[in-house]
Amino acid sequence: MKGEDIKRKILEWLVDAGLTVQPSPQPPPNADWALTATTPPPLRVNLTLLGRGDIVAAGIGVRFSPPHMEALRGLDAEERVRFSAELMRSVAQLCPPCRIALQGPLHEPQGLAAEVVYTAESLDRQKLLEEVARLVNVYLVVNSLLWERFPSLHIPREGGSATTFM
Repeated sequence: MKGEDIKRKILEWLVDAGLTVQPSPQPPPNADWALTATTPPPLRVNLTLLGRGDIVAAGIGVRFSPPHMEALRGLDAEERVRFSAELMRSVAQLCPPCRIALQGPLHEPQGLAAEVVYTAESLDRQKLLEEVARLVNVYLVVNSLLWERFPSLHIPREGGSATTFM
């Protein structure tokens, strides 16, 4: 499968699995096509799928929230570097085939991006859905490390409630 055929198949597989999928009207310069897929509630995680020729990449970007950014700035630089290292190690252990990039400098992390790249020939429905689940788990690992480091940000206030997805 190539080009539009693989794009059509991927779109079909994702929709059949319950994700909401939107084609990008203008893919980035390094891609022939792009799709944005959103997992169903309650989590609603956004994933991006890009294709160029017979190469397909599935990825996720996880940006830290403003309260997490503020809490991270409250740590000294060495602690922020340790947090960045722990984050990268945890995601690499969860997703060995992922290419992982820390967003921002090591001592001032702002988020993380992870992507998996395949040839269209090696990609089938089951593998795609497993990678979607793995990328959603990347989102959960990033957030769980933030929850662990800054638990006070996640304790419900009076009249509020907390929800956990795992």
